[in-house]
Amino acid sequence: MVRSRLIKLVGIGFSALALLTVLAVGILLRTPVLLPWRTWLTPLFFAVMAVGTVWLFKRAKAGHWRNTGWSAIAICWLASLSLAGTQTLQFQWYRHQVLQSTAAEVRQLGAHMVVGYRNIDSARELAQKGLIGGIFLSAENIKGRTANEIAMEIDSLQALRRDWGLPELLVCVDHEGGAVSRLTPPLPASPSLQALLALVPEADVLKTAYAYGLQHGRELASVGVNINLAPVADLTSPAGGPIAASRSLMHLRSISADPLRTAKAVQGYVRGLERGRVLGTVKHFPGLGRVAVDTHLLPASIDATVAELEQTDWIPFKAGLVESKALLMVGHVKLRAVDAQRLASQSPPVIDIVRTKWAHDGVLITDDLTMGAVLLVGTDSSGVSAIDSGIDLLLVSYDIDRYYEILYHLIQAKKNGALDESMLVKSDARLKALQVTLRP
Repeated sequence: MVRSRLIKLVGIGFSALALLTVLAVGILLRTPVLLPWRTWLTPLFFAVMAVGTVWLFKRAKAGHWRNTGWSAIAICWLASLSLAGTQTLQFQWYRHQVLQSTAAEVRQLGAHMVVGYRNIDSARELAQKGLIGGIFLSAENIKGRTANEIAMEIDSLQALRRDWGLPELLVCVDHEGGAVSRLTPPLPASPSLQALLALVPEADVLKTAYAYGLQHGRELASVGVNINLAPVADLTSPAGGPIAASRSLMHLRSISADPLRTAKAVQGYVRGLERGRVLGTVKHFPGLGRVAVDTHLLPASIDATVAELEQTDWIPFKAGLVESKALLMVGHVKLRAVDAQRLASQSPPVIDIVRTKWAHDGVLITDDLTMGAVLLVGTDSSGVSAIDSGIDLLLVSYDIDRYYEILYHLIQAKKNGALDESMLVKSDARLKALQVTLRP
């Protein structure tokens, strides 16, 4: 009897675990959490749900609905199916509406989107229709390919843009050196700026970083990249910082804890990149060195005052923007002293520091809008809020299906007068100036 009860308890435990797994998949199916498995998991999930639903209805006809346990299973099962189905249909709706929009509606807004892609055909469709302003190269796009193959693919996209009378695509990549070197291979392996400069005397930091930026610029330009999402201007936190072991790897990517040394490295690197015909991107304003969590996963906050940041953390950011055309990447952290409610990437008063106090009218780009910090406050309005704040480019590099949702809400906001037209006009002008900079 004891053995029978034990077997029954084990069976109940496995059933409960299976049910919770199904419910979790239903909730998370269209989120970045399950992205690596979404392609095959989606059809498998709906096939299992279809078979299970048929079984549930048969059991219901047999009168099992009177059983409390069975009813709980049925409710959880149908809730999971409903959640996953709703999310999937919503995605298809966003995609259909974006792809069916007229050129006049979307080309102005599409120019503000930098998007990753899974295959060249999807990239061609978006590029040809003017639904994007740029692409983001990930490891998925270059795995097992030669530099020449990558260059030819990018050339084909740029030729397509020329044929349709559209501006040159912004071709972006994360290629910092060291742990984040998305084009290695096929490009040669190279160290991070932190490792490269570790033993370099103070007097030689600027010169060494310049030479390194020039090297990276020439290598990246050879395959068609025109914007490198580097260097990291965030300061290294003491003892590696609170996020040292996190997914962000900032303890490996940041250059130094010394603002002046970091400033020289950032300035030299972006100028070297430009000499190599690639624009740099100083990131991640207002700085990640002080944050306690990883914005890939959760929202983070900076508690320092503006005065403190001006004297320390922001010195490298401002240095990287002096006498260069470098972009500035805005991260998904809250700067509590300025705006305790909104992420920096969606905060007008935070962006106003750059635009007004620093008098900087260059191009600003968000960090990836599919990061956990953004998802928890809502992806749908993130693009609208960013443009309204004074940001120019919206990056969707990881879960690229979210691109359709963001652009759809931008289109709707413009139609409904909910998008700040004055900000959009200024942003359009900055993007046109960027195109002039990119010309040979």
